[in-house]
Amino acid sequence: MRKVPLRQRVAAASVVALVLLIAATAVLTGQETRVAEQPQPDASFNATLADGFGVSPMSAFTLESSSALDLATVRAALSAKPQVAFDVAGDGRRFTVTPAQPLRPDESYVFTFALRGHASAWTFHTQPPLRILGTMPTDGEANVPVTSAVEVMLSHQDVGDAQPYWTITPAVPGRFEVHETALVFVPGQLLPGTTYRVTLRSGLGVRGGGPALASDV
Repeated sequence: MRKVPLRQRVAAASVVALVLLIAATAVLTGQETRVAEQPQPDASFNATLADGFGVSPMSAFTLESSSALDLATVRAALSAKPQVAFDVAGDGRRFTVTPAQPLRPDESYVFTFALRGHASAWTFHTQPPLRILGTMPTDGEANVPVTSAVEVMLSHQDVGDAQPYWTITPAVPGRFEVHETALVFVPGQLLPGTTYRVTLRSGLGVRGGGPALASDV
């Protein structure tokens, strides 16, 4: 067997070591440049104004995220059905979503937050409007005693102050009482042989921002 000079053996070993070092460096470099996938943040979405009847048509919404997000990302990821134009304000983990117009009464809305291939959805139903179910005396009723009160039966309890929304023509002084779903006007004195017209204007609603009349009745 031919002997390899010592100098050549040392040089060959150096080449092998150099090749191994380059390979190891390449592997390490590849590991360092690998980008980890960002986890999908947990999110919650809640109405700011709601009660047992549903979400107020005037409500805004709050979006909270378990990880920080920028405003542009939230705006791009959030949508509503039926379609709603809304403004988004905030930064980081908490954002306020404000519809540009009041939501429609007695309507279901689905808000979807789609980010990084994952979507979360929340469904809300808006409050039905306050409705008048009947009156005593009835509309057009004749021969009503002058001592009668005017009673309006409503679809909801705990209606607010009716004075700003109530008109009786000819004008009659009186006071209001509320008994569960009944709004009662107790007049000071009705005149015999007189036709009175009563109007409740839109906006009369349940206390605390609850359902309200959608139109004059």
